[in-house]
Amino acid sequence: MDFVERVLVLRGPSNIEKFGLSCEAKDDQSRIGTWISAAVNRNVKDVYLVLSDIESSFVFPRCLFNCETLTEFELDMLFILKLPSSISLPCLKILNLRQVTFIDDQSTQQLFSLPNLVELEIYECNWKNLVWVTICAPKLQRLAIDESHESTPANSGGCHVRIFRTHLADFSFCGTLSNEFCLDESSVVETFITLISDSDRPRETACRSYKLLEGISSVETLYLTIDVVDVLDHASDLLAFPLEFRNLTSLIFESDRVELSEVPSNCREDGTLDPAPLCFLSCLHFIEVFNFLGGEEAIDAVGFLLKNATALHQMSICWAGPGVMTNKIRRQLLDLPGWSKIGKINSGVPLSSPPPLMASPSDLTNPEAAAAIRKKKSGPQFKFLVPLVYAPVLPLIRLTLRKNPVVRDRLFTAVLVGAFAHGFYLVLIWGGYNRESDIGGWLLQMFKPKNSQECVISEQEDMLA
Repeated sequence: MDFVERVLVLRGPSNIEKFGLSCEAKDDQSRIGTWISAAVNRNVKDVYLVLSDIESSFVFPRCLFNCETLTEFELDMLFILKLPSSISLPCLKILNLRQVTFIDDQSTQQLFSLPNLVELEIYECNWKNLVWVTICAPKLQRLAIDESHESTPANSGGCHVRIFRTHLADFSFCGTLSNEFCLDESSVVETFITLISDSDRPRETACRSYKLLEGISSVETLYLTIDVVDVLDHASDLLAFPLEFRNLTSLIFESDRVELSEVPSNCREDGTLDPAPLCFLSCLHFIEVFNFLGGEEAIDAVGFLLKNATALHQMSICWAGPGVMTNKIRRQLLDLPGWSKIGKINSGVPLSSPPPLMASPSDLTNPEAAAAIRKKKSGPQFKFLVPLVYAPVLPLIRLTLRKNPVVRDRLFTAVLVGAFAHGFYLVLIWGGYNRESDIGGWLLQMFKPKNSQECVISEQEDMLA
């Protein structure tokens, strides 16, 4: 501890760009305050604090929350955050809070509504002392809230958090909605929502989920987990007032299962939705299903999407099963109404694509394919004879140029590099991969331009016997 104080003193008046501290604060609370004050007095820009074992009397120095040069502040502290009545952080752009307990509405709202705040992350913080808080930061671009741990008593309504007049590029939420969050006069481009069911108050959680989704109706890219469907199912009467996402172009639905049983309760007996989501009828042009294993429920889900998403131009399935897709699964897909017109399989052997350049085990049972492969492999393979040339050259270089070590080492290295390059060519280029398999297919998918209007569904289901 004395060493830290000596360093701060010996620096003199020179500025400190970054100040980070991770320690147990119980026995050195006064020193911690002194160090923070010293950093602020030297025009610190970034402050990172991880504090534990804190006594109830601990208070941050007032100057920390009135620092004119502070641009980034991260605080991880399982304790009450006691804020001054007046907060002035004109340059603060990034604020990350972890595990802190907020003490009152007014000071917390000041902290969340700074004029130049661009990024705000609130992770596993405790809102139990708050009733009503507004987040109103005009330049806020990214907002992340994680309340996965219960922060309010079961008999409490929690805090009402209003996100007001913000234009977010990225908004993410994960939690039980023990507190109510709503976006008012705000817009958002990309949203990720993960909900955790609360068995003590399922309907309240469902209503709050609906209100949260209603506030992000301007979203363009929406990530949802299966828990959102489970939570909303506890207030099925809300389906009489369907949500409208008029700007939605991409829907990513993550689940460990994609089954027909997960379809909302407004589904008719014929498999159509009433009412159908507006984006299904107008702007949702592309659906992509990842990790498709061909189970009965998954095929039913694909058929359900084909029937209800009437604006679709294309549906793509990424086969994730062993080997190539079986003919049985192909026939089941072809039997789905509309699949033959817009359906496509991206991995394995697509229904409408030519035979792959490399043979699969099933190709070897086809006489015509086997004959084509034998024809391709016929003829001398001179590329494999090249090592017979450079292999004896290496020891000859060592022997003939032993009196000239500089030339010998350079020539030896050049030949060796050429040998490795040739080996690389044989392994990865010549004997490589076709466009739709292994590394080649991965690169194709990685850099292939995507339709700007798409829905991506991730399915991970157990292998069927």
